[in-house]
Amino acid sequence: MIVGLLVSCCSLSTAKTADLQGAECVSSFTVTRSTTSSIDLRAYRGVRNKWVRLENVGTTSVVAPWVVVNDRRDWFDSKRITADAVGDEKDPEKRAFRIWRFVMEHSFHWYPPHDRLSLHDPVRFFNTYGYGFCDDAAQIVCALAQVAGFEKERIQFLTVHFVSEIFYNKDWHLFDSDMHAFFPPKKTNRGALGLAAMLKDFGLMRRVRPDFESIYRNKTEPGNVQGWRTATNMAMTLRPGESVMRYFDNNGKFLHKTGFYPRNENIIPPRYGYGTQVYPSPDELSIGVDESPTSKVLSLSMQTPYVYLDGSVEMDVELDPRTRMEIRGTSAYAKGVLLDSISGPFSGPCRIPLRPRLLNHQDGREKNVLALDVALVKDTNSGTSATVSNIVCTGEFQCAPHALPRLVGGQLNTVRTTLSSDEDTSLSVAFGFEKDDDAVVLRPVKPLYPQDGEVITTDAPVLRWQSTYDVETTVCRQLIVSWDEAGVLPVAPNTMSLDNVSPLPEFAIPSGWLLPKQTYYWRVREVPAGQDAEDLPWCGPWSFRVGALKK
Repeated sequence: MIVGLLVSCCSLSTAKTADLQGAECVSSFTVTRSTTSSIDLRAYRGVRNKWVRLENVGTTSVVAPWVVVNDRRDWFDSKRITADAVGDEKDPEKRAFRIWRFVMEHSFHWYPPHDRLSLHDPVRFFNTYGYGFCDDAAQIVCALAQVAGFEKERIQFLTVHFVSEIFYNKDWHLFDSDMHAFFPPKKTNRGALGLAAMLKDFGLMRRVRPDFESIYRNKTEPGNVQGWRTATNMAMTLRPGESVMRYFDNNGKFLHKTGFYPRNENIIPPRYGYGTQVYPSPDELSIGVDESPTSKVLSLSMQTPYVYLDGSVEMDVELDPRTRMEIRGTSAYAKGVLLDSISGPFSGPCRIPLRPRLLNHQDGREKNVLALDVALVKDTNSGTSATVSNIVCTGEFQCAPHALPRLVGGQLNTVRTTLSSDEDTSLSVAFGFEKDDDAVVLRPVKPLYPQDGEVITTDAPVLRWQSTYDVETTVCRQLIVSWDEAGVLPVAPNTMSLDNVSPLPEFAIPSGWLLPKQTYYWRVREVPAGQDAEDLPWCGPWSFRVGALKK
């Protein structure tokens, strides 16, 4: 069962959603210009996002449609991605740490889809994939640092590992988003050292993680591998009737340098999504019975800021004897590829796949474009005819579910839609989701030890808090102990955790990181399985001070 709701978006409007048990809900509205609307899900305990659809329901093209929900993940171009990462922070050290953490939180370590330059484009990396190896994460850090206006940034290549360095405050500072690492100086335990300082004292690596020495010890000359690019964006143009639908789940298709959606289970990403682009062409092609032997061609095209994985052309074909239909495709990787040829007599629908020859590529273009030529050929004067009609072009692409605009249950969702089109456009925006009656109603988390403002007499406390969840619930318990109240400057990688799945609401701080006579701040966020951390609030911050240590 599906419920649809229509929201007028000439001004801020609130949608009303029917309360359905076990149903898929569809919230949709139509806009004619850039505007803000709202979807009220306060009556829903939780929701599971399924898909997002944009469709041109007007008579003119819609240029660069873009949807942002609750002011999150506005990743249209590298400037907006960088703005999301650094916020309004002015301090260079905090800006660098924000970039390091942004890449760490919004991507994961996995087999990269390919080894082309485009993977080191923040727009493509975050919106299409969201995963890669150490060199990919390091170059994304450098790309964002460049856009953020840092003086210099560079890649350091070690024997088996790549890291990024950012130059500020007259020195280089190493940030490893792939391994969730940076390396504070021993005396102050504050900030991030550069690689040169660490290579003089391998103990700086061992104190963060003992196995880091084998990764960082051997160093070659600095290099930027392939470099990075930052000039692309997510702009697309939807022609009348054209639609793009992006799913939070996947259909088993993904790009990998060994081939399209390879069957090797060891390289299947743990999280990836897919989308479909559908264009019902209004054009037809025909050769009449009175025409002399001839040929006619109808040219079609598809374009996406994502990466095409598959596709097809469907049409109704009517061919008399001595006539034929041919369809050829051209992409950045193949030209004039014969996709199919049908000779008459033939009558009925047909579907021509675009893969593999036309799409057998590794992603490397700013925009992926497909050109399709449908040709009708008549070889005789004997009164024959040929017609192609009801043409529908479909492209399938990969997308990163984490980058998609998502609704949040239990709150009023603000939806901002922007268009670059002229007047007289009409865009339908729709969200598909399911109710999640099992979602936990969050209670405020309270600190148990140390209490807010407490003075402790140990440099290795076990932080404990009152949890929302029981010990049987699978929960990722995120925690940060920082120098600043905002939580931007963690004391060390050892005093924070973003992926700690633990049955107990506690976190042990290793000895040696907390210094006497210093005040620290800590915060906690508990994320149950299947939920997005960004949808949940941090609890805290709470402060504590390290007093004289007990001997």
